[in-house]
Amino acid sequence: MRDTAFVSPDQIRSWFAQAMSDMYRTEVPLYGDLMSLVAQVNAQ
Repeated sequence: MRDTAFVSPDQIRSWFAQAMSDMYRTEVPLYGDLMSLVAQVNAQ
């Protein structure tokens, strides 16, 4: 008997979004700076 565990769609979307962000950050160095700026503004 197999014990299959499913991953929630929200978790899959989160992993995908993070992977895309990491890839884009590698391709476009200023993207990392933009994400840092957004995080700072959101923290205010």
